[in-house]
Amino acid sequence: MGTVMARMGIRASAIIIKNNKILLIHRKKEGKKYWVFPGGGIEERETGEQAVLREVEEETGLIGRTVKLAFKDFNINAQHPFYFVGVGSGEVKLGGPEVERNSENNWYHPEWVDLIRVDKLSLVPESAKNKLIRLIKKMSQADWEKVKDKFEKEMADKLKGLPAHREVSEGLREFRNIISHELPETAPKTLFRKLIKLLLLGQKVDVKKIRKVYL
Repeated sequence: MGTVMARMGIRASAIIIKNNKILLIHRKKEGKKYWVFPGGGIEERETGEQAVLREVEEETGLIGRTVKLAFKDFNINAQHPFYFVGVGSGEVKLGGPEVERNSENNWYHPEWVDLIRVDKLSLVPESAKNKLIRLIKKMSQADWEKVKDKFEKEMADKLKGLPAHREVSEGLREFRNIISHELPETAPKTLFRKLIKLLLLGQKVDVKKIRKVYL
């Protein structure tokens, strides 16, 4: 656990990622809709780690199993820690003081959101959102490399059964090149797998259309 911190307006927030989704709190207040990270104030004689686990259980109904500092976000008054929190299985359900404050004009809805949608959300604070997006890109790159390695192995096996290289169509070689080298690292893994499936099935593809739609 970390150093004990007095409350003094300092918040601890959770980054909960599971199955390529992130758990956020959808808010409506004073007619405005936006998103926030689960979390809340650090109470007196409470560590950041203790606070974030307590807040996660109160706001989502899930029990945090692991906690790791992701980054710190700074404002004029203080620095606010954001933690990666691993949670167990269970139903997401709002609890704690937020239930009592919940009303038609001031509501809290914990929801799982696709990671690829984060940059399009009105997620606050924006500075923390931007740091999260950079982290997601790093994570995506690591996953991308794993999928790419698997693809190269599958391609090597597939090409063993194809005619000699000079007899393989130009379209097939160009399509493979698109998948291996031209798709951006931030492309969804589902798209990558979809194109791989087309290629491994040996179906005829319109390379110009592929470029127009996906690049």
